[in-house]
Amino acid sequence: MAMWKRTFGLAAAGLAAVVLASSPAAAYPNWQAVDTNANWTCQGYQSHVGSSNVNFKGCVVRNAAGESQPVLVVQNKAGVAINIEAVLSVRSLTDRHDPDVYVFRCNPSPLQPGFTRGCFGPTSANWTASLTFYFNGIADSTAVSG
Repeated sequence: MAMWKRTFGLAAAGLAAVVLASSPAAAYPNWQAVDTNANWTCQGYQSHVGSSNVNFKGCVVRNAAGESQPVLVVQNKAGVAINIEAVLSVRSLTDRHDPDVYVFRCNPSPLQPGFTRGCFGPTSANWTASLTFYFNGIADSTAVSG
């Protein structure tokens, strides 16, 4: 019985390591609170085509290993809640002859007045990303590279 528990425990630990190692370091599919620091490089805010009270910008967050991740940051300056969602199309530039494109979606979510949230993409070494932001169903976009 002890041998079975040890074997099962090792197998479970190995499976967990594989799952965790294969998961990208990102917060999608849910919107997250944004807390910028010196590791963040962001564009200036731009107004969404649907409202001058809804702003967004693209950011790049770098880590100590030299990798980075795209983030779409959304700010609601309107006096009412809005509905937001995003699509991040991230193109790997590691192999220039066969670049891979990965699509990440942040789920539709309400954004209350005065709040700021971010849609975080995956962490990798060399990429470019198209960030499409949907506010009440209307699309607008920007792009960043890391």
